[in-house]
Amino acid sequence: MINIGLVNTNEIFTQGLRIILEEEKDMKVIELGYDSANCFEQLSEFIPDVLLVHLINESNNAHHITRELKMQYTDMKIIYIYSSIDLHLIKKGIAEGVVGFLLSCSSRDALISSIRNVYYQQFVFANEIVEQLFKNVETDCNDIKQKIRGGLLDKGIHVSWRDSDILYLIYKGYKNTEIANELHLSEKTVRDYVSKVYKKLHTNNRDKIREYVTAIINEGELKIDTHNHSEM
Repeated sequence: MINIGLVNTNEIFTQGLRIILEEEKDMKVIELGYDSANCFEQLSEFIPDVLLVHLINESNNAHHITRELKMQYTDMKIIYIYSSIDLHLIKKGIAEGVVGFLLSCSSRDALISSIRNVYYQQFVFANEIVEQLFKNVETDCNDIKQKIRGGLLDKGIHVSWRDSDILYLIYKGYKNTEIANELHLSEKTVRDYVSKVYKKLHTNNRDKIREYVTAIINEGELKIDTHNHSEM
């Protein structure tokens, strides 16, 4: 039996969820009050395995309740249900230990399967949320590469976009074989590119390259010691 708690942030939405979930023979449902005092009082008699929280906006008290519940009930699995995709709130939920991220437009079957999946120690994301997260990650990567390239150009070091790809992956700690897989290049081609950026930065010390790129990203200054060498 999966014990499910519904944090009542919206009466109509919560009642709709309850009707859906009570049709499942392996699920038991209880509504929880939308404030810490009532919520914890009810939990003294019923501890959910999975907690469903309909997140309306950033001012929603749900974040506060979630943090308090996770501190006291570390094994409780929490699913946030969003009215719309807000990556800031989703990242905030991940930091708070939430393991499920759905949308209020998610289907009944998606909701049921998500509850069972998180109960069995899996993370779940609505497909639409995954797409937005990947786009956001890609944007972040491109922003960092732009910063690397721009920072080097400001120092009079010309690097191509492919050079910035290589430098970014070195900064991330990738080995040549991993860079080749990531960029769909041969290892020989990667070695050639790595040699090229080493020459432009006047060193073949991979750690120094990483430190130098990190300093550029953090808008710091760091000179490369050209007397230290390491394997390409």
